[in-house]
Order: sequence, then structure tokens, then C-alpha cells
Amino acid sequence: MSSFQFSLQKVLNVKEKNKEQEEYRYMEFFNHYLAEKEYLQRLIHEKQSLEEKMVSGQLNGVRISDIHHTQGYITHLTLTINGQEKKLDKLYSELELKQKMLLEIKKEVKIWDNLKEKKREEFNLEENRNEQKELDDIASLRSFR
Repeated sequence: MSSFQFSLQKVLNVKEKNKEQEEYRYMEFFNHYLAEKEYLQRLIHEKQSLEEKMVSGQLNGVRISDIHHTQGYITHLTLTINGQEKKLDKLYSELELKQKMLLEIKKEVKIWDNLKEKKREEFNLEENRNEQKELDDIASLRSFR
């Protein structure tokens, strides 16, 4: 009895390797996206803290120069936040594209896996037929004796 050899195994191996590489690239990009999102959250939190500090300072009496300085920094943070939000929007679009590409690669690998399984089933069926034929031949030879 011979063993099953998928004639396109090298192609399947290449497809699986490509899938693994794309998954790795996707995860790296996803982690980059999360880091940028976390940076945005820190900026927003810092801006909110300064705004709260400014309001409490106005109630408790603070120098106008300090208010101007804080307001200037809040304006800078607002611009940075807006830029970061645009950057995140772009990164998210790229992330969606990478996810679609990864799904396509996974589908392709699945198709090749299914083809391999179909070929294995055909091989096993043919092996069973051959084995049954041999058993039938042996049985018919015994019946002639």
C-alpha cells in the first residue's frame, strides 16, 4: 500500500508561508495602530486635565500669564489631537485593507487545503478499490480450487 503524496504540496507550503507572513505583518501593523490610539488617548487626557486645572485656577485666582501659557499649550494639544485623529483614520483604513488582504490569503489557503483533502479522499477511495479487487481476485482463485 502506497502513501498519499499531494502533487501540489510545494504550492500549498508557499501559500501557507505567505499566510503566516501576512498574519505577522498584520499583527505588527495592528499593534502600531493600538500604540497610536493609546497616544491619542494620552493627549486627550492631558488636555482635559489642563482644562480642569485652568478652570479651577480661574476660580482660585491665578496669574493671567499662567492662563495664557496654559491656553497656548491647550491650543497646541488640540492641534496635535486633530493631527493624531487624522493619522488614526488613515491607519484604520490601511488596517481594514490589510485585514481584507489577509482574509483573501486565508481563503486561498483554505481552497488549497480542500483540494488536498479531496485528492487524499480520492487516493484513499482508489486504494480501497484496489484492495477490494485484490481480495476479490484471491477469493475467486480459492473458489476455483
